[in-house]
Amino acid sequence: MKINENLLTLGKRNRPGEKIIKLKAVVMHWLAAPNQRPVNTRGWWESEQGVGSAHYVIGTDGEILRTLPEDEIGYHIGTSQPDPASGKNYTDKARSLFGAEAFTGKSARGNWITPNYFAIGIEMSHLNMNPGDFSEPTLQAAAELCVDILKRYNLSISAITTHHEIVGWKDCPKLWTDKPELFTQFKDRVASLI
Repeated sequence: MKINENLLTLGKRNRPGEKIIKLKAVVMHWLAAPNQRPVNTRGWWESEQGVGSAHYVIGTDGEILRTLPEDEIGYHIGTSQPDPASGKNYTDKARSLFGAEAFTGKSARGNWITPNYFAIGIEMSHLNMNPGDFSEPTLQAAAELCVDILKRYNLSISAITTHHEIVGWKDCPKLWTDKPELFTQFKDRVASLI
């Protein structure tokens, strides 16, 4: 597994440099921009046209690009909308996975603590907009990357989750939100590589 690195500029809005408190999850995303190359996603975050960032971006050809150090927070699972099921800003699963410390208090810089302080984000490019199918190279690279992260941080398969499972209202990754059995298959793929 080869990882290219092109880190976002430290101190800009999408890379504040704040540290992860304790890694508890690996959160899977889709880009919602078919066939977008990792370098283009990084460029969007760097331009600060929107708020967002993740630690890794995986292209449809399996290219892995690291845009944030793993010990720094990214902006990939924040929310200001309530989860439809719980009525809270995060799902009951998120509260169970991250614990109370992810929802109370402020960081040393005065920002509210959120699940972003406890998770690595992986964005995956996809082949089409609807349903958002992932290529085999994307899935294989994502699985290998997840295995590497889980092993290094002594995390279990249950630490792999999706943006949807954390916030409840966002269909990210859309394909896995629409067909959760495909997310189960992905986790089974990861388990088979450990």
